[in-house]
Amino acid sequence: MIDGQNKNEKTKHALERPDAGVRWKISGPFTSDDEFNRGQIIHADFPFKPHYAIIKEDLGGSVDVYVVTTNNMYDSDINAVRIEPSDLVPFGKSCFIKCGEVVTINKSSIQNLYGESLPPCFISEISDIEVSLDE
Repeated sequence: MIDGQNKNEKTKHALERPDAGVRWKISGPFTSDDEFNRGQIIHADFPFKPHYAIIKEDLGGSVDVYVVTTNNMYDSDINAVRIEPSDLVPFGKSCFIKCGEVVTINKSSIQNLYGESLPPCFISEISDIEVSLDE
């Protein structure tokens, strides 16, 4: 317990903070007919536990995503994009987009779709990492 609150309770609603800049949230369930675009922020139920993620590609009935983590071990990972809290992104704490690991999930596993896509500067950094991984 942290200050009388479970850590997950304290951080799980970071995207709903008043200063987060999130203009809307669409709750699931989602189907194969729903379309997702590169860079959109989602919250999904993964086999390891629910997490935020960034859409890499819509595959029809599923999506390829990059998982977002707050684990500081990714701070030195050249295949991770660091995002600091700001008015450009809705995250309430420093986090990392794990670009070295693509995870495919069914669209039915997506719990929420949040606001606008990541700003172009982050999409560009992700693209640069994708190119380096393909070499």
